[in-house]
Amino acid sequence: MVRVILGGNHSKYTEVHDLCEFYVVKMKLAENAFCLWVRAYSTHRGELKSIFMVKKLHLGHVAKSFALKEKPSLVGRWV
Repeated sequence: MVRVILGGNHSKYTEVHDLCEFYVVKMKLAENAFCLWVRAYSTHRGELKSIFMVKKLHLGHVAKSFALKEKPSLVGRWV
């Protein structure tokens, strides 16, 4: 499909393909960073748990700070 739009120009196709791969890699890194941040936030010591309460966080807003459109699933993501 991209080749048709770009008129078969191989170098433009390669450039678009590389940009898409770069975007996918960046999004995976952002998702992993988000999950690790939530894990670190939730594992504060006992005396700090009253300050750092994960249940009161709006994880959608936190995800946006990692340039994510929505919060990734945290199930099975504890790296």
